[in-house]
Amino acid sequence: MDAIPGLGVVIVAGGSSTRYGNGNKLFENLGGLPVFLHSVKNFSPAVECGKMVLVVPAHENVACRDLLTQYLPEVEVHLVSGGSCRTESVKNGLAALPPDTQIVAIHDAARPLATEKLLFDLVQIVQTENCGAIAAEKMIDSVCRTD
Repeated sequence: MDAIPGLGVVIVAGGSSTRYGNGNKLFENLGGLPVFLHSVKNFSPAVECGKMVLVVPAHENVACRDLLTQYLPEVEVHLVSGGSCRTESVKNGLAALPPDTQIVAIHDAARPLATEKLLFDLVQIVQTENCGAIAAEKMIDSVCRTD
């Protein structure tokens, strides 16, 4: 697939991984790549040059840049620092997109298996229906509350 004109992508990797335990889960190796780089790799063919933003904690900026350079040197990614909450991180990512961006996809870097085709399908819905779109799976397991 070719790059989608006007599409900007904000990949949010600004979390603290406090529930994960030791270290940053986004730096863990998954199939030969750090987790956060799967989204960058999968979405980069759909994004025009200069329209991919990766939001990371300020103290992880150098480590993320080093991993991008090591694994995906051909992909242009603009790194920005995250905020104190997810909303602020997304806001920082949106502010880093160029003004000619018409459609924005926001993705959580901790969900590394989303594909370029999924992104393309969502953009098609946005363009065709003139609305927002979100990828989700119908829950098939039951959920119950216990004490």
